[in-house]
Amino acid sequence: MIAKKKRLWIGLALLGVVCAAAYPLWSAWQNYLEKEKEKRAKADIVVIEEATKIWNENYGSFPPCLEVLAEPQPNGDPAVIDKRMLVDPWGQNYVYDSSSILGSLGRDPHIYSQGPPGQGKFISNRFKD
Repeated sequence: MIAKKKRLWIGLALLGVVCAAAYPLWSAWQNYLEKEKEKRAKADIVVIEEATKIWNENYGSFPPCLEVLAEPQPNGDPAVIDKRMLVDPWGQNYVYDSSSILGSLGRDPHIYSQGPPGQGKFISNRFKD
Protein backbone atom coordinates (compact mmCIF):
# COMPACT_ATOMS: atom_id res chain seq x y z
CA MET A 1 0.00 0.00 0.00
CA ILE A 2 2.79 2.42 0.90
CA ALA A 3 4.63 1.57 -2.31
CA LYS A 4 1.51 2.46 -4.36
CA LYS A 5 1.18 5.84 -2.59
CA LYS A 6 4.87 6.51 -3.11
CA ARG A 7 4.56 5.74 -6.83
CA LEU A 8 1.49 7.97 -7.04
CA TRP A 9 3.36 10.88 -5.43
CA ILE A 10 6.35 10.34 -7.67
CA GLY A 11 4.05 10.30 -10.71
CA LEU A 12 2.35 13.51 -9.60
CA ALA A 13 5.71 15.16 -8.95
CA LEU A 14 6.92 14.19 -12.43
CA LEU A 15 3.71 15.50 -13.94
CA GLY A 16 4.25 18.79 -12.11
CA VAL A 17 7.81 19.05 -13.41
CA VAL A 18 6.68 18.36 -16.98
CA CYS A 19 3.89 20.96 -16.70
CA ALA A 20 6.28 23.52 -15.22
CA ALA A 21 8.73 22.91 -18.05
CA ALA A 22 6.04 23.05 -20.74
CA TYR A 23 4.38 26.28 -19.56
CA PRO A 24 7.04 28.67 -20.96
CA LEU A 25 6.81 26.92 -24.33
CA TRP A 26 3.01 27.15 -24.32
CA SER A 27 3.18 30.81 -23.30
CA ALA A 28 5.70 31.60 -26.04
CA TRP A 29 3.47 29.82 -28.58
CA GLN A 30 0.45 31.87 -27.48
CA ASN A 31 2.46 35.10 -27.82
CA TYR A 32 3.58 34.03 -31.29
CA LEU A 33 0.00 33.33 -32.37
CA GLU A 34 -1.18 36.70 -31.04
CA LYS A 35 1.56 38.54 -32.95
CA GLU A 36 0.61 36.68 -36.13
CA LYS A 37 -3.03 37.71 -35.66
CA GLU A 38 -1.91 41.33 -35.30
CA LYS A 39 0.15 41.05 -38.51
CA ARG A 40 -2.85 39.62 -40.34
CA ALA A 41 -5.12 42.39 -39.06
CA LYS A 42 -2.64 45.03 -40.26
CA ALA A 43 -2.44 43.38 -43.68
CA ASP A 44 -6.25 43.12 -43.88
CA ILE A 45 -6.58 46.80 -43.04
CA VAL A 46 -4.20 47.72 -45.88
CA VAL A 47 -6.29 45.64 -48.33
CA ILE A 48 -9.56 47.15 -47.09
CA GLU A 49 -8.08 50.64 -47.29
CA GLU A 50 -7.07 50.03 -50.91
CA ALA A 51 -10.57 48.73 -51.66
CA THR A 52 -12.07 51.97 -50.28
CA LYS A 53 -9.72 53.96 -52.52
CA ILE A 54 -10.87 51.96 -55.56
CA TRP A 55 -14.49 52.69 -54.62
CA ASN A 56 -13.62 56.38 -54.23
CA GLU A 57 -12.00 56.45 -57.68
CA ASN A 58 -14.98 54.70 -59.27
CA TYR A 59 -17.81 56.57 -57.54
CA GLY A 60 -16.33 59.88 -56.34
CA SER A 61 -16.74 59.23 -52.63
CA PHE A 62 -15.75 56.66 -50.07
CA PRO A 63 -18.19 53.78 -49.53
CA PRO A 64 -20.93 54.30 -46.96
CA CYS A 65 -19.91 51.07 -45.19
CA LEU A 66 -17.45 48.23 -45.68
CA GLU A 67 -20.12 45.69 -46.54
CA VAL A 68 -20.74 47.28 -49.97
CA LEU A 69 -17.16 46.41 -50.93
CA ALA A 70 -18.00 42.71 -50.61
CA GLU A 71 -21.09 42.93 -52.84
CA PRO A 72 -21.32 43.13 -56.64
CA GLN A 73 -20.62 46.74 -57.57
CA PRO A 74 -23.32 49.13 -58.82
CA ASN A 75 -21.57 49.34 -62.20
CA GLY A 76 -21.81 45.55 -62.62
CA ASP A 77 -18.23 44.75 -61.58
CA PRO A 78 -17.65 41.93 -59.09
CA ALA A 79 -17.08 42.60 -55.40
CA VAL A 80 -13.86 44.46 -54.63
CA ILE A 81 -13.00 42.20 -51.67
CA ASP A 82 -14.18 38.90 -50.22
CA LYS A 83 -16.76 39.15 -47.43
CA ARG A 84 -14.44 37.19 -45.10
CA MET A 85 -11.97 40.10 -45.24
CA LEU A 86 -14.41 42.21 -43.20
CA VAL A 87 -13.84 40.12 -40.07
CA ASP A 88 -10.64 40.45 -38.05
CA PRO A 89 -8.62 37.48 -36.70
CA TRP A 90 -10.54 37.66 -33.41
CA GLY A 91 -13.91 37.23 -35.13
CA GLN A 92 -15.05 40.85 -34.90
CA ASN A 93 -15.97 43.13 -37.78
CA TYR A 94 -13.46 45.78 -38.75
CA VAL A 95 -14.58 49.27 -37.76
CA TYR A 96 -14.92 51.87 -40.51
CA ASP A 97 -15.21 55.64 -40.04
CA SER A 98 -15.81 57.55 -43.25
CA SER A 99 -17.11 60.70 -41.58
CA SER A 100 -17.34 63.82 -43.71
CA ILE A 101 -14.68 65.50 -41.55
CA LEU A 102 -12.07 63.00 -42.72
CA GLY A 103 -13.10 63.41 -46.35
CA SER A 104 -12.96 67.18 -46.13
CA LEU A 105 -9.43 66.93 -44.77
CA GLY A 106 -8.45 64.81 -47.76
CA ARG A 107 -7.72 61.82 -45.55
CA ASP A 108 -8.61 58.21 -46.11
CA PRO A 109 -11.30 56.68 -43.91
CA HIS A 110 -10.23 55.35 -40.55
CA ILE A 111 -10.27 51.55 -40.55
CA TYR A 112 -9.34 49.58 -37.46
CA SER A 113 -9.69 46.37 -35.51
CA GLN A 114 -10.69 46.41 -31.88
CA GLY A 115 -8.02 43.76 -31.32
CA PRO A 116 -8.23 40.91 -28.87
CA PRO A 117 -11.49 41.06 -26.89
CA GLY A 118 -11.14 42.66 -23.49
CA GLN A 119 -7.62 44.01 -24.01
CA GLY A 120 -8.37 47.47 -25.38
CA LYS A 121 -5.65 47.10 -28.00
CA PHE A 122 -6.64 48.73 -31.29
CA ILE A 123 -4.97 47.96 -34.61
CA SER A 124 -5.38 50.85 -37.02
CA ASN A 125 -4.41 52.25 -40.41
CA ARG A 126 -3.78 55.61 -38.72
CA PHE A 127 -0.81 54.61 -36.61
CA LYS A 128 1.83 52.74 -38.54
CA ASP A 129 4.69 51.16 -36.62
